[in-house]
Amino acid sequence: MPDLENLLARLIRSNVDFVIVGGFAAVAHGVTLLTQDVDICCDFSEENLARLGMALNGLHPVHRMTPRRIALDLSVEKSKGLKNLYLDTDYGQLDCLSAIEGLGSFGEVKKQSMEIELDAGPCRIFVG
Repeated sequence: MPDLENLLARLIRSNVDFVIVGGFAAVAHGVTLLTQDVDICCDFSEENLARLGMALNGLHPVHRMTPRRIALDLSVEKSKGLKNLYLDTDYGQLDCLSAIEGLGSFGEVKKQSMEIELDAGPCRIFVG
């Protein structure tokens, strides 16, 4: 069973700049839905991707959309030009999106989010 709450806690504690979107956001708004992954829209800056890498350290993140399931490498050279990341981790699936079609960039998504308090700390969630 995925440990999505602890996956979010790691992102929060590592100060990753993100907004929860997708099924997990719907659950937070009261929708009765079982979700098997965490979808986030996040800043794909070098600094934020470094924090994302720290958050996932030890969780063996791999690119799940590649046949060889390549290990995640967020070095400056490897992360340039990234738009999305679809990952499998020891805690479950994490989809990181730089923009949401129909809404816009991370900045636009963040404007349409609100802060909520989780056990791990404050977190932004899409309210659209």
